Amino acid sequence: MEKNKVMLDTSAYSAYLRGNEDVKRAVQEADEVYLNPVVMGELYAGFAHGGKEKKNREILREFLASPRVQVAVIDEETSERYAAIIAYLFLLPAIAATVSSSSALSWRPSVWRLTETSRSSANRSVASMSSG
Repeated sequence: MEKNKVMLDTSAYSAYLRGNEDVKRAVQEADEVYLNPVVMGELYAGFAHGGKEKKNREILREFLASPRVQVAVIDEETSERYAAIIAYLFLLPAIAATVSSSSALSWRPSVWRLTETSRSSANRSVASMSSG
């Protein structure tokens, strides 16, 4: 049986803490939860600029202490997956139409559901994305 793996972006982690039901459900149902080093850096920078740095760092430390939560490694394989995702997104006409017709983009928290479809990193892909 394939494990349910999710990767949270910075907005999704924040939404999780605010109690967003979609993100909470995705995290609760996941066998493995990942944050990447870029997200960690964004969180730490936000903590440093806020008035509750110590408290926010402790909350993150508790989240990371879960055996299901890991900080993902960014390596060449990550770059290949990223390139595949971006190439796929550029092919979606709906995204192109939304970007060209809107004066401002709105960002929603993203929870990426990850699956491995083969051993070849070129064939690995993000199977689905849930947005809150």
